[in-house]
Amino acid sequence: MDQNPGDITEADRIKQMSLWQEHTRLALIVVLGLSLRLLFITFFPTVQTSDFRNLLDFAILFRDDGLAKNAWQWLYFPPGLPVLLSIILRFVHESPDTVARWTTAFITGLVPILPYLLWKDVLPLRTRMIAALLLALWPGQILFSSVLAQDNWIIFPTVAISVLAVRVFVVKKEDGVPFLSAFLYSATVAMRQEMMIVLLPATLIAILGGERKNWLRNLLVSSAIIGIIFTAVTLQRGKAIGSYSLVTQHLGKAILGAYVPGAGMGWIDPIPYAKAKYPELMKNVDPDKKLAEAGMSLAWQEFVTRPGFHGIRIFGSTLINLFKMDRQLVWWSLSGNGVLPPAYQKDAGVLVMSLSRLLQIYPVAINLLFACSLIFALSHTQLLNWITPLLATIVLKISLHAIIVSQPRYFLVVIALEILVISIVWDAMLKKGNWKLSLRSIILGIVSILILIVAMNYARDYIMKHDIVLLSDDRLSASLIQENMMSRHGSV
Repeated sequence: MDQNPGDITEADRIKQMSLWQEHTRLALIVVLGLSLRLLFITFFPTVQTSDFRNLLDFAILFRDDGLAKNAWQWLYFPPGLPVLLSIILRFVHESPDTVARWTTAFITGLVPILPYLLWKDVLPLRTRMIAALLLALWPGQILFSSVLAQDNWIIFPTVAISVLAVRVFVVKKEDGVPFLSAFLYSATVAMRQEMMIVLLPATLIAILGGERKNWLRNLLVSSAIIGIIFTAVTLQRGKAIGSYSLVTQHLGKAILGAYVPGAGMGWIDPIPYAKAKYPELMKNVDPDKKLAEAGMSLAWQEFVTRPGFHGIRIFGSTLINLFKMDRQLVWWSLSGNGVLPPAYQKDAGVLVMSLSRLLQIYPVAINLLFACSLIFALSHTQLLNWITPLLATIVLKISLHAIIVSQPRYFLVVIALEILVISIVWDAMLKKGNWKLSLRSIILGIVSILILIVAMNYARDYIMKHDIVLLSDDRLSASLIQENMMSRHGSV
């Protein structure tokens, strides 16, 4: 029988229905991701403080003077976030605080669509939905989405590159995405410098792709893009302060602040310590510049003096920041001094109390699901291969901050990538044929997390007991202890 041109076949109807469902699910993810964060920043307009205020001031300087000449922030902050925010500030004539909150919430609210869209026709729908929903409903990040943190802004490009890298491993013939991957990588490094190392493996995979014949072309294109952006950042810094460098020069001081006596599992300003213990070194010099040069060697001396202590500190602080992240993040958006106007503080206290248990449980639950996923994947070569780019990025990020300096917000990206791993592996774990291995993985995962929590608590108690300032100068001891108490909520 001949079919009229206007007739719709059953296959067409199924395709249209499938497309409608796909768009409906996408709309749901967008609404969840954005609405929860935009509602939060509307009802709780966080005032940027500490590093976050400095970043906002840096962006305002870029808005008013394209190079932010002679700004002291150049010494401590990469220009990526301030430059991008300054562009928005030029066109949106609202309060800079308001623009900062809305931009941050918008960027983080769009993260859930990445695995849903970019894994379409690559991974199962259930995998895509698990990843999207866990990212959209992440309570700690929602309550931190009002804070102008580099760690918030890098979630989007890091997840995007990671999702593209996974595609390459799943679809063997997948071509690389050199232009987009190189741009995202450069932007991420321009916002947080350690991502130059952390994100490199996943970026290379996303750039090269699975088609060997295109590797040289992709590598040349991406190298050109990365080179152009890195050169622009270097020239920008040089024109502004006379130092032609891609990265800031404060690493030595940053590392030393985590190793000096009294820092505990946090960070304190190491200048008082350096002036007291090395008076000749610090005499008649700019302390910040001197510690930028000598800080790493001084930190190494502290480590070799107490290697066992610092080993326990590194291990314990990493676990605390992973397992107790959400409770600590809300200090910067809801609980801390001056982070909210007085009229909002009472409601903020009520919100924190009502969500206290959830904020305790969620990061532990994510790490538990991740542990189960990792154990299960060890028995599935294909799954382990698929998640390799994610695991490489997670290991590098955790390792760098464990050794250098560790704060809860530094591990936001880690949790986001753990969610991607969970979505991939748990899709296989939930299949009936895998129930025995899934059960074993869950039991071993629970045992592993319990052991880590016990070890974390031991490490915390050990550091609190043994981190005594053994210096003869009582004034220095008092100063270090006072600054250590202030740094419990994070370093500057």
